[in-house]
Amino acid sequence: TVFQGVRVNYSHQVHAVTIGPDSMLYVNIGDGLQSQTAQNLNDLRGKILRMTRDGQIPADNPIPGSYIYAYGFRNPFGATFRPGTSDLYISDNGPNVDDRIVKVAPGSNYGWCCNMQQGALITFNPTVAPTAMTFMPPGLLDAVFDNRLFLTFSGPTYDSGPANEKGKQIWSFAMDDTGGISYSNLFIYYVGQGFGTCVGLAPGDDGLYFT
Repeated sequence: TVFQGVRVNYSHQVHAVTIGPDSMLYVNIGDGLQSQTAQNLNDLRGKILRMTRDGQIPADNPIPGSYIYAYGFRNPFGATFRPGTSDLYISDNGPNVDDRIVKVAPGSNYGWCCNMQQGALITFNPTVAPTAMTFMPPGLLDAVFDNRLFLTFSGPTYDSGPANEKGKQIWSFAMDDTGGISYSNLFIYYVGQGFGTCVGLAPGDDGLYFT
């Protein structure tokens, strides 16, 4: 155990755990279904945390003596670093509007509660429950997908049947020179009749893998 003690609920809890290019550990933690926690700097819920791999607080964290790297998040599922940069991107689920993708700046406030548009690169309406995300290394898919950001839309967890506008899809996002989003494309979608949703995503040696 390298880290413990954050109070959680049945949802909005610990999500992505990511190792950054600085070899530090980044941890997404939701607001625990208590929205006021996201703005409370004495509470680690609703935050992105940064720590050493053995759970210590780095001396260069933006808030001295705190694990908090950024705050003001509702339910941040996915996380990934853009290759060749120190830029952290996260997906954050909104209440019934304004799911979002955020490029995280150290020490910044991203508005929850109750502004989900603050700092958003893009918002999703209707909500699509964005979950896992990853950047695609060159050479694994067609060249048009090199360095694109891929994101899963989980959607309503227990809906059966094919993909719809709210979920069971994977999208790709082209990035501009500033790290913003220039355009997006639907990559793959579910055509079956089951209850499955898409929640995990990772590049492999020969393409894109998802669960």
